Amino acid sequence: MKKSRQQVVITGDLDGDLPQPNQLSPYFALMRRYGVRGTFPATADFVESYPEVIEELLKGGHELAGHGDRHERFDGSWRGQKARLDDMRARIKQACGVTVVGFRPPWLAHNPATYQAMKEAGIEYSSMLLRKAFIHRLPPFGSIYRAPGFPGWAGLWGRISRRFYPQPPALPHWVDGIVEVPITGPDDHKLLDASGGPGFGAEEWEKVGAVWAAALDQTPGSGVFVLQAHPARMVGGFLGALDFFIGHARKTGAEFQSLHDIAAAFRARVRNHG
Repeated sequence: MKKSRQQVVITGDLDGDLPQPNQLSPYFALMRRYGVRGTFPATADFVESYPEVIEELLKGGHELAGHGDRHERFDGSWRGQKARLDDMRARIKQACGVTVVGFRPPWLAHNPATYQAMKEAGIEYSSMLLRKAFIHRLPPFGSIYRAPGFPGWAGLWGRISRRFYPQPPALPHWVDGIVEVPITGPDDHKLLDASGGPGFGAEEWEKVGAVWAAALDQTPGSGVFVLQAHPARMVGGFLGALDFFIGHARKTGAEFQSLHDIAAAFRARVRNHG
């Protein structure tokens, strides 16, 4: 039987202000150099404000997903959330011609009504549940990555933990009629900015890449590894971390896909198996 290849999805939310429209070009150039397509959830505000970025994203073959009408939490009633999702989809469609079918809320914030709102609004999949790898659940969070010799031992730890502390694979699954494709932690925010995290600086980009590589090594081959690497944060000196990770994933034989690819394949499997 042919062994399944590890599936990897590069994602990064697009929101907020950019000092220059071409600020994210190095990020997309890196993806292009590796021939990798990713998924980028964007707010309607961002899509309207930075058409040049969206054009470059789409020309690169990447998927554009939704990140809300504006960068604010999704909570409250399903009707109120549906109204925001409807507004998001309509404005993005008007701005760039894309009908988004995927959604990730700002800060991953949602409530049980969010899934009903997505279903009623025509959203097909979401990616907003965070699945942490074993090493990243060990307390205290920051000290793990400040241990002597890091990141030299990161790859070895990833392989050891995969063998002796096997974790169930992160797989797409149904949540109230929506395909949920979990995120694999830790994202760039946890490593760079979060309270209690290691707080890596731009000169430590290799450590960030090593953490992601170790987390990938811990992920069972049957699972899906969804990385959050926000473009605006990566080009601030951390682009080498993404380069490190993609290069490592390539060496392991990983297959890069979009969130839509993963969700569509899951739907097809469910359909074919009744």
